[in-house]
Amino acid sequence: MAHLVVDISGHGFGHAGQVIPVVRDLLSACPQVRVTLRTAVPGEVLARHVGRELPVEAPPADIGMIMTGPMDVDAEASAAAYAELHADFPAVVGREAERLAALVPDLLLADVPYSSIAAAARLGVPAVALSSLNWLDIYRAYCADRPEAQRIAGEIRDAYAAAELFLQPQPHTPMTELTHLCSIPPICRIGTDRGALLRARLGVDTGTRLVAVGFGGLPGVAVAELPRIDGVRWVQVNAPHDRDDVTELSATGLDFGDLVASVDLVVTKSGYGTLCETLAVGTRLLMVSRPDWPEDAGMRAWLERHGTASVIPRAEATAAGLEPAVRSLLARPRGTPVPPEGRPRAVSTLRHYLGV
Repeated sequence: MAHLVVDISGHGFGHAGQVIPVVRDLLSACPQVRVTLRTAVPGEVLARHVGRELPVEAPPADIGMIMTGPMDVDAEASAAAYAELHADFPAVVGREAERLAALVPDLLLADVPYSSIAAAARLGVPAVALSSLNWLDIYRAYCADRPEAQRIAGEIRDAYAAAELFLQPQPHTPMTELTHLCSIPPICRIGTDRGALLRARLGVDTGTRLVAVGFGGLPGVAVAELPRIDGVRWVQVNAPHDRDDVTELSATGLDFGDLVASVDLVVTKSGYGTLCETLAVGTRLLMVSRPDWPEDAGMRAWLERHGTASVIPRAEATAAGLEPAVRSLLARPRGTPVPPEGRPRAVSTLRHYLGV
């Protein structure tokens, strides 16, 4: 029985959002495949999205980026964490190789920790990377001026180069330093439209426009000031208690993916998961740009070609800035869905390497 080990970066839920739909589709097509997940994402969340419980183990050594908020990278803390990880990177790879060897995998799928890709190469286990970004580019964007940066970047680059293939679901960063690249269509979940149920739970009719706000990141950190707009009900995590026009997400009883498919508009940051899930169902999208994040430019370009969407700079994520943008988008028709057609491509690749 073929055994697939799946490693998932712990930088938010976006990486799990990319890889878990692929795992689900693979198990649907090939239920005999064994899958072990290595991630910090809670097991109950994974089981809900995979459709079954799978073995879950601790993730490999992986920094991602240390954040102080949904849109703010702590460059100093991140650089220190990378310096510590790479103080003796061969030893790190050795420890990861021991952990991976104990699982006796036939294939490693990584989204997108690099230490385990290097470990798989040491063991002679094929590895496939799958992600819209890589930590080499992200590290360079924030830490390139450090005296140790060139050495660390070289170790990250060499680790990624050990992958048999790097699948890049669109929209993705250019990844100009990496090899074995294969650009594929988007990968994400597709939510179910439960608009009638949602409106019944909120006690509103079809004349009220529903706007979901999802920035991810740290709970309790406000990113945008929500304006009061006649006929608009907002839905978000950590809803303020003094606003009767803002509903707490948990009160809807919906998974965020289903919420995205059920509302009239989604307001979010430049981040892969929510962007693709929103476009996949044709819901209008307002993206708050964060130009320092390396994915941002590609996502802005993608939105110019797909869906009904607008982009505003972070400085305009205020009540005064959001109101005209929201009104303008709600006056436009819903977008044409952008289906996540990268999912079957990724499954086909995994089946090839697993021989199933």
